[in-house]
Amino acid sequence: MTIKVGDEIQFPPVTRDQIADYADASGDRNPIHLDADFAKAAGFSDVIAHGMLSMGLVGLALKKWNIEQLQIKSFETKFKEVVNLGDSLRVRVSKVIETQLELDLINQSNQLVCSSRICLWDVLWVR
Repeated sequence: MTIKVGDEIQFPPVTRDQIADYADASGDRNPIHLDADFAKAAGFSDVIAHGMLSMGLVGLALKKWNIEQLQIKSFETKFKEVVNLGDSLRVRVSKVIETQLELDLINQSNQLVCSSRICLWDVLWVR
C-alpha cells in the first residue's frame, strides 16, 4: 500500500470501556482515567484517556496501512492535548520522506492531540 500526505484513518469515539480496558492492560490505574469525580476535581469534564492509548491509535493506523512492526526502526510521539471521553480521533499523514512518516492524531475539533515521527527500515513501504 502506498501512503501519501493527506491519507487519514478515522477511529470511533473514545469510550469509557476502551479507557478502562487500556488501564487494565497497561496497569496504569490512575484515577484521572477511571474515576469521573476525581477527573472533575482535577478540572476535566470527565475521565481522560491515557496518553499512550493515543499513541497506540497511531500504531493501529500504521497496521491498517499494512506497516508491520518489523518495518519500524523508531517511533517517537509528542503529546499536545488530552483525549477526552467521547473524542473522535483520526490519524492523518502530514509528511512522507523516503523512510520517514510524520503522522498527526487530530480530534473532532481539528486540534492536534499528538504528533508522531516513524522511521522505517525499508523505503519501499512509503511514497
